[in-house]
Amino acid sequence: MDSFFALLESLLLPPGLQLLLLILALFLAWRYQKTAVAMMAAAIISLLLFSIPAVSQSMARGLEQPYTPLKPALISAWDGQAIVVLGSGYYSSMPDYNNTSGPSASLLERLRYAVVLQRQLALPLLISGTLSEVDVMQRLLRDDYGSAVRWVEGESKNTLQSANNVYQRLNAEGIKRIVLVTHALQMRRADRTFRAAGLQVMPAVTVYRHLGRGDLAGLENWLPSINGLALSRDVMYELLAQTWYGLFY
Repeated sequence: MDSFFALLESLLLPPGLQLLLLILALFLAWRYQKTAVAMMAAAIISLLLFSIPAVSQSMARGLEQPYTPLKPALISAWDGQAIVVLGSGYYSSMPDYNNTSGPSASLLERLRYAVVLQRQLALPLLISGTLSEVDVMQRLLRDDYGSAVRWVEGESKNTLQSANNVYQRLNAEGIKRIVLVTHALQMRRADRTFRAAGLQVMPAVTVYRHLGRGDLAGLENWLPSINGLALSRDVMYELLAQTWYGLFY
């Protein structure tokens, strides 16, 4: 099943989608020239648009803007009971760290923000992800930040599994209100999924990837770049994931 989703992701997201269109166009060119030309045009134009930072920024803004940075006083008044941090990938072997496993950049961003919240709110911490992810998370929190982890949930490969497993773990201890830590781009899906599982959620977003509209005036934001394409891909992944969750869960 994981291989199927990996293949689907590769075919439906840039640049795989554009490459697929071009390959299909080549097969059709000898007999269906107009269709082939239209597919080639669609591939080239969509690749160009998705590569423009101003376009990808606008798409990201739609997902991130509903969630504003939290103020500690607001979270304290809400009376949360636990901080939940979702996994976000890891390196299985890092040569610069004696070939030990370590956090991805995005995982490190989430953990750093969780530590800040934990020190401000004095709430117990739950980490959720795969077994390998939570091992990295727990080790980094303990050794680098001196932060204790109350609960370790290491049986989840995706947000849906995390939501259900975290609910079962916390519900057994009478905990319903959580402060949920993840990236701004993923928060809408995470927020809805954890609420559907039965938890009350205070979204605690970190790392906004969109800029303010006034920051997009420079020429560099209207020229194609790999960073623009990468952000467009992440936005489209989120939109597809939200659609999938909405249809099947």
